[in-house]
Amino acid sequence: MIAIVQPFIPHYREAFFIGLSEKFNIDIYCFDNNKLNKDNFKKSTVEHKILYRVRLGPFILHTINQLLNKKYDTIILMQDFKIVSTWLLLLLKPIHKKRIVLWGHGISTKRYLKESRNPNYINKLFFRRADILWFYTEKEKQIWEENTKNKSLKIALNNTISDVDYILKTDTNINKTEIKKKLGIAQEIIFIFSARFTKHRRSDLLVNAIESLDNKKFGFIIIGHGSFKPDFSKFSNVYDFGKLYDIDKKNSLFWCADAYFQPAWVGLSVVEAMAYSLPVVTFERTTKVLQCVEYHYLKDGYNSFIFKNIDEFNRKFKSINIEELINAGKNAHQYVKDNLKMSNMINHASTSLNRLI
Repeated sequence: MIAIVQPFIPHYREAFFIGLSEKFNIDIYCFDNNKLNKDNFKKSTVEHKILYRVRLGPFILHTINQLLNKKYDTIILMQDFKIVSTWLLLLLKPIHKKRIVLWGHGISTKRYLKESRNPNYINKLFFRRADILWFYTEKEKQIWEENTKNKSLKIALNNTISDVDYILKTDTNINKTEIKKKLGIAQEIIFIFSARFTKHRRSDLLVNAIESLDNKKFGFIIIGHGSFKPDFSKFSNVYDFGKLYDIDKKNSLFWCADAYFQPAWVGLSVVEAMAYSLPVVTFERTTKVLQCVEYHYLKDGYNSFIFKNIDEFNRKFKSINIEELINAGKNAHQYVKDNLKMSNMINHASTSLNRLI
């Protein structure tokens, strides 16, 4: 039997756990459900048990006695060295003799450029004691294969979202003109942004793009809220829908868009966008423009348009051919279909667990 430890279960992850539970006998434990409200996540309905925890500055210590139950032969833990309980379970491995899977939730977004060249030494210590290492992307797996000699089985899950299979199946033969008319959207080319407005999302670049493009030709659909959200009310070409979980409304908004625009901190939202056949528009990863591990899914000129700065973005879109957006959108859809279906993520995890067991 397998025990899985997570801080909480957001809605976009529930299909993964449901799919895994159909193949294995698992119990899911959570220790930080309060984070759901703090970070504006929609709560999942997946059944789980609670681990009690305390915070010691940046560190977290949660109870482990439930995980040491004899019924569990395998434990899947977060690869996060700030969780002291994970250290304890790894150090006590010769005593409890349980197999341990470390699930890496991405190289540090803030330190990615540095750690992609020289991975964190503490993580190396973590990884040496694990039986399996799960990574989000092939790029992370490659980095660790090049920088560590430990014999743990390394697997790239290809991180995705619960809704992606549903989106891929939806009818894309829709009438954009009709949807735009119903929504009162008049511009020819529509960008859509769908994410929480957090510190590193670089909403200043989003505002710069809105201000610099022709407001009669380019429109921007905004989905999301957060403390760093700009005031869009002054822009006649911005259609702000705030926090939105209505799937039918969301479908309509994505279907009438031509490209997904997120300047920085691109994560799972780009998977959703590409499933809707939208190319991703963003900026190059630098120390000032931080990007999450899903940035690896973007191939400039194929399924996305990646710019060095706002001037380069302006030059491109002031003379953009709509066919370029359509073709890149088709490539984006195919990339998700080939690589990022939830069934693929479940199969990657299942295959590794079967090899271990």
